Amino acid sequence: MSDTDIAVRIICSVLCSIFIANIVARVIGEDRKRKWFKKRTKFSVFNMRGILGERCHFGRPCTLQGLGVTVVMLSCIALVSYIVFIV
Repeated sequence: MSDTDIAVRIICSVLCSIFIANIVARVIGEDRKRKWFKKRTKFSVFNMRGILGERCHFGRPCTLQGLGVTVVMLSCIALVSYIVFIV
């Protein structure tokens, strides 16, 4: 496998991960994200997020449902990355 192939697969894996996080964020909705995840409270110039970053940002899980969503989302990302690199 050449360096170009590896770079393309890494880019595909990252884009698929962003897509999965965006889909999960839209499916569970903002109100459940606020209930199930705790976002950072201190913001500065260095850790501000844009529109896409805020939508895909979950925070850390603080309930059992949040932990379940995190495990399922990470499993989906791992499966897609495995498929991208193996196939």
